[in-house]
Amino acid sequence: MLRFLPYVLGLASISAVVWFIYDSGFDNGVEKTKIQYEEVIKEERKRVETANKEALDKARQNIENLEARLEVRNAQIRQIVSEAAQDPAATNDAISSSSVSRINRILRAADSNPGPR
Repeated sequence: MLRFLPYVLGLASISAVVWFIYDSGFDNGVEKTKIQYEEVIKEERKRVETANKEALDKARQNIENLEARLEVRNAQIRQIVSEAAQDPAATNDAISSSSVSRINRILRAADSNPGPR
């Protein structure tokens, strides 16, 4: 039994050295992978943040454009309503030429500004 002791101790020593090298390499690999993925996550977050900012800026610009178009449209409606209120033929049973003109302006405005209806 004692004659195998040096072999067992040598094998145990070699196994301990191999295990230490493997374990330290594994830990090192885990750390490198962790650092690599943290960098990728940071880059992805920056990319998403930039894309979100661009989308919000575009949405704000669209809102401003729509608000401007709405203001123009409201001004046109106010003008047409004012003209209709001042039309002396408004109480007639038939449509006057000025009423037809207003209706045509409304239809042209609707055709020139396509959008959800």
